[in-house]
Amino acid sequence: MSEELNQPPIAPTVRFGLRSMVAVTSIAAIFAAAAAPLSWGASEAAQRHLAVAWCTTLASVAATYVYYSYRSRHIPRKAGPVRYFGTTTWERPWSPEGPPLLFWIGVIASPGLLYLWFGHVAEDANRPDPSYGWTLWVGFFIGFMVAKVFRRMIPWPIAITDEGVVEYGKFLPWERFVRAECAADRSEIVRLHRRYRDYVGQGDPCIQFAPETESAGAAFLQERIAASSREG
Repeated sequence: MSEELNQPPIAPTVRFGLRSMVAVTSIAAIFAAAAAPLSWGASEAAQRHLAVAWCTTLASVAATYVYYSYRSRHIPRKAGPVRYFGTTTWERPWSPEGPPLLFWIGVIASPGLLYLWFGHVAEDANRPDPSYGWTLWVGFFIGFMVAKVFRRMIPWPIAITDEGVVEYGKFLPWERFVRAECAADRSEIVRLHRRYRDYVGQGDPCIQFAPETESAGAAFLQERIAASSREG
């Protein structure tokens, strides 16, 4: 029995539920809105390049999410032993209080920006000696950027360790946070208030615990962050 208690918790699998389906369909819709008008009446060469760019973009999104999944399950040694696992979330996913402002700006601006990038692909395809190098680069770049914008719509594993939390494979020590606060109407969600932000519009991590660990996990977070604040 003692050996079982000493085993580290198992990282939860990425739950491709409603939020994940919305993210995937939103990405596909944005790509369609950006690339489809350009292919109407385009030359055969331009259509081939747009198809390559489309496929490369989708492959880049998939590869980026595989990378995030891999990183979220590998805990740096300096983080210490893992005590709990939760999943990333927004405190209120479908309200203005949830996603950061930069997320909504990215969603609104994505179709226009992708239209411009795919337009460059179509123009390059109509040159006397077109190259697929630019087409592939555009596909990989915009795929990575779109995946980064939409990544928070998918609940990724987040580890709570003795020394801090590990979000998307990045270790954040306890001194990076001021306090841990449970959502008023959702006790399974704990918001970690950052002491400072690395860039403008960066949101606070929100961790969603499973029902069997929400009380212990929330108490552990509040205790460790409070202790770090007293020491600081």
